[in-house]
Amino acid sequence: TPAWMKLLFAQLPAAHHLWRQKIFWEHEVHHVIFRGGALAAWLSEKVVTRYLQREISSEALRAQLTPTYRVGCKRVLRSSTYYPALERENVSLLDTPIRRVEEHALVLEDGSRVEEVDALIFATGFRVTGCYSSVHIQGRERTLASVWSERMLATYGTCVPGFPNFFMLLGPNSALGHNSVLLMIEAQADYIARMIAAAREAKLESLELKPAVQRAWLHETTARLANSVWQRGGCTSWYRDGSGQNITMWPGTVREYQQRMRSAGIEDFALR
Repeated sequence: TPAWMKLLFAQLPAAHHLWRQKIFWEHEVHHVIFRGGALAAWLSEKVVTRYLQREISSEALRAQLTPTYRVGCKRVLRSSTYYPALERENVSLLDTPIRRVEEHALVLEDGSRVEEVDALIFATGFRVTGCYSSVHIQGRERTLASVWSERMLATYGTCVPGFPNFFMLLGPNSALGHNSVLLMIEAQADYIARMIAAAREAKLESLELKPAVQRAWLHETTARLANSVWQRGGCTSWYRDGSGQNITMWPGTVREYQQRMRSAGIEDFALR
């Protein structure tokens, strides 16, 4: 951030606010790509393909780097240094699967060997579906690991029936592919604080999400995700569980989620 801009923001807070809004909406409009908008996806793929052609001179390397799935199906990463790094003289891109690992070499499926390996880094995604299996969270009758062994599900990404007074941040189906997930966490934190304050004011001992609210949430998110790029983009990703259901991403925009969280109330809970 240049010095003149820092000075402007310090002297004129409204300018800082407008700049943040600009950044927010620039990202927010990208949601149309992830929800399955054919024209938006086609345009974005044209842009990134043209960028690939400009940055990578080798036709063979471009072919290796061109995805076989739709844009957004896997996590989108932005970098101006990734492609140039792959064209350095001391870098080779090998996409042949590894057959086995030996003490100082890798043996690939085609029988070729990669000699003098110093380090092997596994970077294959996130273990989303098993992230709570080692944490003991006891509900009224079952543990969270037991409930989620069938399917990870939490209304608004925060609440689970059978677990009174239990709230979480960034739970199932509240992650994003197009904007800052911190905005989701802030909306959740505000919602949780409101529910706790309402329970205290009513002198309640517990809030427990109604199962019917959870069923409605499951029906809505499943239907809205059905045509998304995460479900129909032609790839396998850590966004989905073993049965192919997307248990990670929120199907709407950030602004919609913020409004939903502001309007959600204590009526979703059984009160005791």
